[in-house]
Amino acid sequence: MPKKNRDIKNGNKPPHKHEEYYPKIRGHFLIPTFAANYWGESDKLNIRKTDYYKPKGGQTINLQKEPYFKELIKKIKISVLRLAEHYYKVRPGYRVDVVSMWLNSNEKNMYHPPHNHMNTFMSGVMWLDGKKGEYAPLQFLRPYAIPTLPIISQYNEINSNIVTHPSMKDEVVFFPSYLYHYVGVNKNRKPRLSIAFDTILRGKYGEIIKGGETVGQYKI
Repeated sequence: MPKKNRDIKNGNKPPHKHEEYYPKIRGHFLIPTFAANYWGESDKLNIRKTDYYKPKGGQTINLQKEPYFKELIKKIKISVLRLAEHYYKVRPGYRVDVVSMWLNSNEKNMYHPPHNHMNTFMSGVMWLDGKKGEYAPLQFLRPYAIPTLPIISQYNEINSNIVTHPSMKDEVVFFPSYLYHYVGVNKNRKPRLSIAFDTILRGKYGEIIKGGETVGQYKI
């Protein structure tokens, strides 16, 4: 007896007559972003009361060299090592290094155009002010465009070309450095303040082959 007839006989009739033809998601590539909360960190930094803040807008670079940001850098290293080992499944023994960090002060009508960061592993941004959605969000562009897209009734992770992450004080978003991202125009009268950074994993690199040996091995 054909399986379909057996299912009907046993009371296992599919809820829809064509259900067996409906594709199920299988293995796929994933380009992840991550988020963490550093509660109270913005208030501790109190950046507007420091010389790092630029009231007229702009960037202050090389913050990774400043002792004032020691505690923030420590938290970033913990976060990046966790996502590297837990999600990327890197072998234990790597050390996270924050190789660049800078303050962004976006006054009203300022914005960040699409860009990415080269030669680093994981980048990120922490917002220093604002309730959720008070400022323009951080947006990520799909690394490849969907060439043909029918009219969509609801966007999701599969059919979207843009992923939006609302800004919120003390939230930190981590993302692969190669991922193009941007921030729209700040329409708020208050400046949009954030600290951005790039990290790398210090350790061995190379392709694993038989017996645990590697080819093309080098260190960073």
